[in-house]
Amino acid sequence: MPQWTKDQQRVIGSSSGRLICSAAAGSGKTTVMIERIVRLIREGADPFSFLVITFTNAAAAEMKEKIRKRLLSERKDPVIAAAAEKAGVMEICTIHAFCQHLIRQEFQLAGVDPVFGICTGAQREQLFADAFRQACNTLRENEDPDYLSFIRQYEPAAAQEIVTAVWQFIMSLPDPFGWLREKTEDVPVEINKDHPWFRTVSRMVDEKILSLRVILRQQADMFDDYEKQEAYRPVFKEDQAIVDAICRWRDGEEVSSEDLKKDFIRVPPLKNLNDHEIAWKERYQELRKELKDTCASLKSWIFPEQDRMKKEFSGIRDTLRGLAKITEETHIAYEKNKARICCLDFSDLEHKALGILKDEAGRAAVRNRWQRIFVDECQDISSVQDALIQALAGEDSSLFMVGDVKQSIYRFRLANPKLFLSRITDRGPDADECIFLQENYRSRPEILETANTIFRDVMRKEAADLEYAPEDELKTGRTDCTGYEPVMVDLLEPGEDQTKLEAVANHTANEILEMVADKKCRFRDIVILMPEVSTDGPKLTEMLKSKGIPVFFDGKGSFFEQQEVEVFRNLLMLLDNPHQDLPLLTVLVNPPFDFSEEELSAVRLMKTGRDIPFWQAFEAAAEQDSLIGNKVRKVIKRLEEWRFQSRRIQLPVFLWYLVEDSDLCAIFGATDHGLSAQKNLRSFCLQAEKAAERNVCTLREFLGFLSEQAAGGELQAASALGNEDDLVRIMTMHKSKGLQFPVVFCLGLEKGLKGKPGSIVQLDEELGVCLRYKVPECRLSRKTAADEIFEWKKNHDVKAEKICLLYVAVTRAQEKLFLVGAVQDRSLWHMPSGDHRTLAAADYLDLIMPALYDEDKKSTTFTQGSKPWKIRILDSIQQENVESPKVFHNLQPWVETLLSAPPVDEMWKTVPDRNEVSRAENQLKKYSVTSVLRKARNRIFMEDTEQTPEEKRIPEYVEKFLNRYRSGIRPDLSGITAEADGAARGTVVHRFLCLADLDAVRREGGSDPEQLKALIDHLAKEQVFTPEEAEWIRPEAISRFYTSDIGQRMLASPEIHREWDFNLYVQDRGMIVQGMIDCAFREGEGWILLDYKTDRIRDEKAFMEEYRPQLEWYALALKQLTGRPVLESWLYALSVDKAYMLSKA
Repeated sequence: MPQWTKDQQRVIGSSSGRLICSAAAGSGKTTVMIERIVRLIREGADPFSFLVITFTNAAAAEMKEKIRKRLLSERKDPVIAAAAEKAGVMEICTIHAFCQHLIRQEFQLAGVDPVFGICTGAQREQLFADAFRQACNTLRENEDPDYLSFIRQYEPAAAQEIVTAVWQFIMSLPDPFGWLREKTEDVPVEINKDHPWFRTVSRMVDEKILSLRVILRQQADMFDDYEKQEAYRPVFKEDQAIVDAICRWRDGEEVSSEDLKKDFIRVPPLKNLNDHEIAWKERYQELRKELKDTCASLKSWIFPEQDRMKKEFSGIRDTLRGLAKITEETHIAYEKNKARICCLDFSDLEHKALGILKDEAGRAAVRNRWQRIFVDECQDISSVQDALIQALAGEDSSLFMVGDVKQSIYRFRLANPKLFLSRITDRGPDADECIFLQENYRSRPEILETANTIFRDVMRKEAADLEYAPEDELKTGRTDCTGYEPVMVDLLEPGEDQTKLEAVANHTANEILEMVADKKCRFRDIVILMPEVSTDGPKLTEMLKSKGIPVFFDGKGSFFEQQEVEVFRNLLMLLDNPHQDLPLLTVLVNPPFDFSEEELSAVRLMKTGRDIPFWQAFEAAAEQDSLIGNKVRKVIKRLEEWRFQSRRIQLPVFLWYLVEDSDLCAIFGATDHGLSAQKNLRSFCLQAEKAAERNVCTLREFLGFLSEQAAGGELQAASALGNEDDLVRIMTMHKSKGLQFPVVFCLGLEKGLKGKPGSIVQLDEELGVCLRYKVPECRLSRKTAADEIFEWKKNHDVKAEKICLLYVAVTRAQEKLFLVGAVQDRSLWHMPSGDHRTLAAADYLDLIMPALYDEDKKSTTFTQGSKPWKIRILDSIQQENVESPKVFHNLQPWVETLLSAPPVDEMWKTVPDRNEVSRAENQLKKYSVTSVLRKARNRIFMEDTEQTPEEKRIPEYVEKFLNRYRSGIRPDLSGITAEADGAARGTVVHRFLCLADLDAVRREGGSDPEQLKALIDHLAKEQVFTPEEAEWIRPEAISRFYTSDIGQRMLASPEIHREWDFNLYVQDRGMIVQGMIDCAFREGEGWILLDYKTDRIRDEKAFMEEYRPQLEWYALALKQLTGRPVLESWLYALSVDKAYMLSKA
């Protein structure tokens, strides 16, 4: 049993009916929650009475499994044993899944058809667009004055965009249209200090005044520089007087209007300046411009134009009345459109479930059914979700809420972390019991103390909406940490011809290669976290690869955005309802039908007209006696066959059948991303089995289930990356939440902290709605004071969220943390601590560096004599690294690798005269053997001027190719845990055969498993293998190889080469081919070529043919580079302990 801390014991044993747990990063909140559940069950609680709400479906599945295992660990207790048998009935799911179950049970109260489906994204957009047009027609026919006033100001497309944004926002609230009506009428037409808008103005003014003081401090520090210009000092004093007057006004002192309206004086001209002095002047003038702009903004609030403000705010309120009308009318039409096709969207799930709980009888039934409610990640729920959870908990039920407001990074998804924060900070007599978990069992103390130092400084009430209180500070829970591993804070100065990203990439690569070479970690232990990766992620990937670092960057997006998943999902939608244009077009232009643009145009011409859908033209084409008509009929026939099967057999079985029969598995499996595509398709099919557990039986129900999964966003696109792959990962900070890594590099810290500008409508739960002021008759459109208020609030909230995002990134590291940026020192970093520093921060480094630079900050919990961090300032010369020793990446055999090493001199001996080689031939292309073979195998999918599209589709030719990628009725498309372990074991055995001491093996003839076990243990001791990997190597199997005929021949050879890499120049193709030979040993005057394989073998002949071309390349390379012939080529299959001869001279 774990050794629980006092706070963990309090959480587990508390009898409070409403318990709040604020669990810091790495504090083991899931384990504690499970233990609390087990404790309640042990005391007699019925598993049927539990409701556990998680943030994602993946978290729900993990929670179910952990609870099941925890109960089984105490199955000797009869109470626990009985509960373990009923563990499957515990409701552990996302909030949307719970709402859906509740609505189906109480469908009469919800007023819906119990067999409703869930709208897909495309359906929802189309239904809402139709509803908007219907609402506009209705209001126009009724000549509604508010609507007419609104619609005159906006083009239809802009109006629809505004209505859509407003509707999506308000549906995250418990009373959406009540809120919209209230905020519309609450727009102030006069200055009112108690109104939310003007309370925000007060905070905004305070921040701007702090900004003025920061700027003045920066300017004053500049006069300490050697290049200072004394001619500017009188200007500085005049500017200081203007700011001082504003500050005294804000403090309530009486200040004359003359002093407050005083203009800035002009700076004197400066002549004959050197470059350093010019640079000083430009920096000073930039700061002064910022000072003047901030003062101008403040003066607009010191002396507001009240008549103009009243006119503008009144105009905004009138426009909002029209907006509220059209939004509500659109919602009504949208509800009717959904009811017509019997479907709901995700906001319906929340609001209809809340409606059931508002009904007295419905609420009583629900509370009687679920008496013990547990909610995870409470900082990430929306207002309507919070209202639903609070309504679930009655006087006789218990509610346990756990989360960490410091990790609230989903405001952009309309989460409202302030609700959970208010419950944590509430100290009133009726407040819920709140327990803090501070012990972190993930990270070293240096990382924790660095995090405490940073966030103690930047998480402030005024700047980040939350305080980093003593109970929030991270305490070390690990007892295995020795030595001193400071957090490395590296500030880089790029060279003249170097971009910031290049400087960061070079430095990061050098650090990674050094750690790997020193065996401190492996590539797969390292992750690079960035605020966003869409722009810099691909570039950084290529830069690191060019340094010899294997990198995995998943920039593909979500699971449901992958082409193979989108095609398969649209195929199912088409089988469910053939009268849908988008699914039909998606299916036609993709495999297996592959309609060209010309063919689609021919179909469209069968039935034209603006209001005529494409599916009608498609059906009309089927009636034509033509080539296109014949092709359309074949498609329709095949769709009808699949539709018939979908009704005849069980849904999970049908999906496995369809993915094979449609050739999607084979076709996408043959592409460059074939492995990940097949994993995605397998994951898709497995969703049907999960859905079946929830009594989802029909195709329509399953499509609704998929929409729920898509909205959750937790399904990640598969990749060719397995647990055994030794690659550095690059991902966003958002994606890292909930994960942990031995080594973390935080890059992109120069990214800004402001929100994205340009929104056509601004929304805030406290402030309401804001639109630009427009006067159509005058063609006038301008920003107002309201825009400034809303923009300030948005930027404030975005900065607060990005502070939390930085907290998430920093707390992912277990052993080593690097914070890397390419910027120069800033005066802000050396200012005294206070709100002004956080408010003035422009990027992540402005949050980090001031706290770490404070010399008066002393570590409170760190026991080392040195600080837990180390700041290094490196220029472009210091970033240069000496040539690193060659690193061999032991990747899976078919991972394609681009080569960067130049060809060795011996390769050019086969070229008669280098001067005669054409320029084109000198521009060598470099390929691995596997890439050459892959290109050959994929040639039917590549454009070839010598082949027509028809020739590429010859059935016999394509069928033979696709058979390589077929995988049976239930295709083995993804590396599930057992299979991934098998691949990893094979890789480890392969590596041992290449590293084993052959002299030691020869002494016993390879027949002694105990001796082989000693060799394995020795390599594990040398950290070549982990202890777990060493257990995977079976000495008996290794002995069978060494005692086999081919093994004995190898041991008897006078010359053996293992992992022998080569570069082969292929003159007639103008390229270099690189590969690595597992084993080659000499017999007589020739070579015996031996390659180890870990494949599962179903067909021995196919297995040999699969690898024959690869060994032919190896044989060619051996002969050309050594001058000796290859006498025999062999494969040794480790999975069946058998050798296969491929060729003999």
